[in-house]
Amino acid sequence: MAQGRPLIGMLRWQGRPGANALALTHAAAMLGADLLWFTPADVDLDRQRILGWRWRPDGTGWQRQDSRFPDVIDNDGRVRDGGPVWKALTARAPATTRRLADKDEIARRMTAGGFYPELQLPTEPALDPAAVLRFGADQGEVVLKPLLGSGGRGLVHLAPAAQGWRIMEGEQEEMLSEQQLVTHLSQRLASRPHVMQRYILSRSPSGLPFDIRLHVRRNGEGDWVVVKIYARIGAGRGIASNIGQGGSIAAPETFLALRHGAEAPAIMARLKDLARRLPADFQALFPRREIDALGFDLGLDPEGRFWLFEVNAFPGAKYFEIEDAVPRAAYALHVLAKARSRRAAKA
Repeated sequence: MAQGRPLIGMLRWQGRPGANALALTHAAAMLGADLLWFTPADVDLDRQRILGWRWRPDGTGWQRQDSRFPDVIDNDGRVRDGGPVWKALTARAPATTRRLADKDEIARRMTAGGFYPELQLPTEPALDPAAVLRFGADQGEVVLKPLLGSGGRGLVHLAPAAQGWRIMEGEQEEMLSEQQLVTHLSQRLASRPHVMQRYILSRSPSGLPFDIRLHVRRNGEGDWVVVKIYARIGAGRGIASNIGQGGSIAAPETFLALRHGAEAPAIMARLKDLARRLPADFQALFPRREIDALGFDLGLDPEGRFWLFEVNAFPGAKYFEIEDAVPRAAYALHVLAKARSRRAAKA
């Protein structure tokens, strides 16, 4: 590790360094910085040292290395609850990623702030089975989402049917009477809180669930840039389009041409315009927290209308790691420069 070079610490709750870490290592090197990947368990608070992972200089793989504390931390959301380790690290180094809020709080802020009401789906907290049934009577088909869920896991699709309700989770589908549904919901809602949204039919020409992800993040000047716009296509008959559950991605121009024909260029132009405008307007809902990256998931109904399914404050970059890593590394160094400037002004 070169002396005098900034050290970016890529701090994750668990696991081992993978494609994202390797991409960020190369992006950091291009900017004259080094990268250390580690977890809270790798931190020795007594010695004030970290036994982390560094990419070998000869490019042959990752190796363990005893290191000083980093100058800036590229973190995920979970490590912010890291107790003494997190406190010790952030006493010396700024972190890039701020925790925002759960799905219910984000929905409330968007409603209160008048955030693109034309994109908003009717969304309410699923307080109890009676609330879900009332919502279903008003909206028709319903999607239940865990309040703190991610990756499309735990989504449940409810649809009224002649003999009761059709319920689908993943590839599993069953018919329930209203009383059976109440029992099922009582158990589910008791295990963890959920929100509920109106279901929107957003499917590919072959019937697979999809959404359009607008992946944006801040760059080395602290400005928002569009990293990638892409279609996320789910696998099977479920409603989740997350690629972590076996889905795939596609170029939006090609995908939209297949689904909307001659209207595709106009739809694509609207997507690009939203990708430019949404980040700053969403940031305004959280004036005390600078957001580093966002993933806006947009459904597209058969009439070509966009609906905002979800806003992800820690969007993944599977299949385009390098494209994401370049502004990511630059932003980490931007955060470091701002922190050093503030310290110098106080000296």
